[in-house]
Amino acid sequence: MKSFFLLVLTVLFITIGVLQSGWAQNNFGTPTIIRMLQEQDEKLRVLDQKITVIMNQISVGVKNSPRRYYLTRREVLGDQPLSACAEGFHMASFFEILDPSNLVYDNTYGVTRADAGEGPPVLLDGWLRTGYRNSDSNEAVGFTNCATWTTSSDFVYGSVASLKQGAAGGGTFDPVVNYWVPDKYPCSNAFRVWCVEDQ
Repeated sequence: MKSFFLLVLTVLFITIGVLQSGWAQNNFGTPTIIRMLQEQDEKLRVLDQKITVIMNQISVGVKNSPRRYYLTRREVLGDQPLSACAEGFHMASFFEILDPSNLVYDNTYGVTRADAGEGPPVLLDGWLRTGYRNSDSNEAVGFTNCATWTTSSDFVYGSVASLKQGAAGGGTFDPVVNYWVPDKYPCSNAFRVWCVEDQ
C-alpha cells in the first residue's frame, strides 16, 4: 500500500517537472495546473506520512515470533512454583504449552539434556497449572494443584507433566494429548516448573 503511494508521488514529480520545463516554457500549460498538481502532491505527502505512522503503530502491537517456554533448572516444593519463573515468564497452564510445536524452547533459562539440541528435554517432570478449581486433596491426575500452589504438605497433591519420547514414560495419560505424560505427587516433593513467556 505504501509502495503504491510512493509510486503515485514519483509520477506526480515527473509530471510537475514536465509541466514546468516544457508546457510552462512554451505557454502550453498554465500556472493554475502546476499549482493544482503541487497542492495534490503535498496532500499525498501528508497522507504518506500518516500511513507510515499507522503502520509503525500496528507493527509495534504485532508479535511475529512464537512464544518461548522452558522447564526450570531449579526444583521447588509445591508452594513455590508461582514465583519460580524468570522475569517475562510465568508458570504455564497446561493448555498454554499443550502443543509445543507452536512454541520455542528457551534453553537460556531452561534445563537441557545432552541430545536436546535446541529443543526441550524429555521425561523430566515439572509442576504446571491445571485450569481447575482450588484442590487441597488427592484428586485425579490433572486436577491436583497443591491448593493453588500454596502448600508443601505431604497430604496434598499437585500435578506435573513431562514431554514424552515415543511410547516411553510412565503414568496415565490421555492419548489425545500426544506430547505429554501427566502425573501427580505430594506437594512436599520438589520438581522443576514449566514456564511460558508473558503475552
